[in-house]
Amino acid sequence: MKKTIFIILITLALTAGLEAQNRMDQAKQETSTFLKSLSATVNANNYKMFGLKSPEEVGQLEAGQAFVSSIIPLDRLKKYEGGDVKSLITNVNRASCTVINRQTQQTVGIVDLELEKERYVVKGFASTDLASALGRINKDLYKQNFSVVRIPALNTYFGSFTDATDNKIKFVSLQNSSYLGTEIGDIRPAEDFLKRLVPMANDYNGLPW
Repeated sequence: MKKTIFIILITLALTAGLEAQNRMDQAKQETSTFLKSLSATVNANNYKMFGLKSPEEVGQLEAGQAFVSSIIPLDRLKKYEGGDVKSLITNVNRASCTVINRQTQQTVGIVDLELEKERYVVKGFASTDLASALGRINKDLYKQNFSVVRIPALNTYFGSFTDATDNKIKFVSLQNSSYLGTEIGDIRPAEDFLKRLVPMANDYNGLPW
C-alpha cells in the first residue's frame, strides 16, 4: 500500500511539473509572437518609449526565459513570524518572460503575461530594472524551479528557487537595497529576507497591495 501511494504521489508531481513547463513554454511562445508584432509598431519617433537604443533593435529581440510571477500580499507579510514561506506566496496567474537582444545576448526588457481562459495573454512590455537584474544573476538558478516573487506595496521583488541541496526556498535579490543590506545576486533563505521586511510592511500606510 505504501509503495502504491508513493508511486501515485510521484506521478502527480511529475504531471504537475510537466503542466507547469507547458505553461511556461506557452508564455514564451506568446512573447515571441508579441515581439514579432512590435516591428510594425516601433519607429524612429517612439523607439525610446520601448527602452530600445534604436528603431533597428526591435528586429533583434527574442523571447528569453519565462517564469511564474507570484505576489506576497501585504496583509500576509505583516503577520509573518518566520517558518513556512509557501503560505505567503500567492498565485495570481501571471508570468514574466525576459527579452533578449539576439546580437548582444543582453537582457533588454521583460514581458508581463496573464493567464486568461487557459492561455497566456501579453499585458505589457518594458525595459525595467527587474529585466536588467534577471540578466545579471547566475543563470544556473533557472534550473531550480525559478520564479519571480513580488511584494507590490513595497515595490520589492525577488527571484525564488528551490535549493537542490536542502530542498528549501531561497530568494535571490533582484535589487540593490540598503534596507536589506543586499546587492543584486545575493542569495539567502527566503525567511531571512521576509523577516527583515515585516517592520517595513507594518509601517506602510498606502494602498493595501
